[in-house]
Amino acid sequence: GFVHYFHTGRFDEAARWFSRAAGMSGAPRWLATVAAVTLVRGGDRQSARTLLNELAGTSDGYIKRSAERGLAQLQALDDLDRLRTLLSGHADRTGAYPAGLADLEGAPPADPSGRPYIYDSTRGTVDLAPDSPLSPLPRAFDRR
Repeated sequence: GFVHYFHTGRFDEAARWFSRAAGMSGAPRWLATVAAVTLVRGGDRQSARTLLNELAGTSDGYIKRSAERGLAQLQALDDLDRLRTLLSGHADRTGAYPAGLADLEGAPPADPSGRPYIYDSTRGTVDLAPDSPLSPLPRAFDRR
């Protein structure tokens, strides 16, 4: 998995190998969450969500907490995508960004932990609060 993760950039393959290794007898508890995070890094949120939902159902406290945090992070990533789309649409329609996120219909005001999203109305940017327990969010990146 590490070869695909660090050298080929094939996050789907890396996740597949991490998942396979996690299923082996004596595998470290954290390896299954590495597979899910790898899927997020590769941009496959839906597969990561499916794997994290499975892991959240475990009786192992560490795995359960890690999976629940990962699911909340995925929700925050989805929220931020939605907010950015709403902000862009508002700016296209009105020629300006709204004064606050509350001015956007359907905008989530806070991340899943309850921390308000940070919004800069001058630049039209929105992000996770630095003190959010969900920070840092996993970032997908393109190695092309």
